[in-house]
Amino acid sequence: MENDQYDITIIISRQDVISQNIGPTLDVLHNYVETPRKAKEFMERLSIAFHGYDQDVRELDEIREVRDFVYMLDDKFPYWLFFLSKKLARSSVLCVAFFCLILKKKSQMI
Repeated sequence: MENDQYDITIIISRQDVISQNIGPTLDVLHNYVETPRKAKEFMERLSIAFHGYDQDVRELDEIREVRDFVYMLDDKFPYWLFFLSKKLARSSVLCVAFFCLILKKKSQMI
């Protein structure tokens, strides 16, 4: 399978974010780490989208419940950045924004 054959978008609902329900997202992400071969196959091929925030004027990283959701996700699945696609500008911006937030939070814990 070619690495650039297709990309996958994981859509996270506003309801999951508000309820801090990372289970469905983790279930999807765990599919990509079942074997080392599968993990390598999906490296940089996933995008994450948050559904239900289109009318919110704030950037996603400015929304506390989204940040908290990402922190929880990172705590349970710390290698999700390995899978995020760098092809889409939007994903790259999201990746950088959340990566910076995670690093900032971890540095505050030290």
